[in-house]
Amino acid sequence: MPKTASTKLAALAARNRAAAKSLASCRRLIKASLCAMRLKCGKPSCRCAQGLRHEALAFTYKVIASRSESAGPAAKCPARRLPGAARQNLAIRLLGGTQPTELAATNGVSRKFLYRQAHKAETALDEAFADKVDESDVLFHLPVTAEWLDQFILGQVLICHASFRGVKEFMRDMLGVPVSIGTVHNVVMEAVESARALNAAEHLANVRVGAHDEIFQARQPVLVGADVDSTYCYLLSSENSRDGDTWALRLMELSDKNLRPDYTVADGGTGKIGVSKIGVSPVFRI
Repeated sequence: MPKTASTKLAALAARNRAAAKSLASCRRLIKASLCAMRLKCGKPSCRCAQGLRHEALAFTYKVIASRSESAGPAAKCPARRLPGAARQNLAIRLLGGTQPTELAATNGVSRKFLYRQAHKAETALDEAFADKVDESDVLFHLPVTAEWLDQFILGQVLICHASFRGVKEFMRDMLGVPVSIGTVHNVVMEAVESARALNAAEHLANVRVGAHDEIFQARQPVLVGADVDSTYCYLLSSENSRDGDTWALRLMELSDKNLRPDYTVADGGTGKIGVSKIGVSPVFRI
């Protein structure tokens, strides 16, 4: 006869008790966590250079150092104990022509350390003796075209998060170029159409781990999806609801762009839990 759910739970509890009893006989235990990492090997021709990183497992654990150990390498490294005046003296001697090998051996430091101090001294000297620049001098000229003005308007809206009215006032007061709020709106909407065409052609096959959540704009939910590895945002959709059906619909639309992550990371929201139940993608809840 097939085992019932209660029988399976009882068997699992018995296994856990047996495992706990076997661990009790161990003399020393280390509290650690098993972490999955995605690494690059550094070879230009390897698949990890294209985004498909190598998977590796590692244990992490804490080590509480004693007072003598907490001093760290500073107690053993003479360079870290040197005061500022001594570092300045080493830099001056190196710039004055003293051989770096001899200077490093005499003071118990490395040549790399000496070069760093010399670079700091050179930078300070350059700044101290640099010619003062008249703030009224013209630094450069910009070839301003109609296309450049459109780019400037978009930069104000998208980068500086300026309002349409703020863009109008900035163009008038700082550039002497009068534009209407309607012109700013038209420039933004033209960019939106171009962005939609680019978004429709995006290829999402390289997304292996996705992170899903909701944000709110004017009390309206916005569904957000991002690639954990590259932080690329592949979903930003304003919706009337954030239930499981809405999430499933948007993710199925993204599957047409080859979005098939190994798993996704999400919180315990009911909408995202509903997506995991219908099997759109495995969800790791946090």
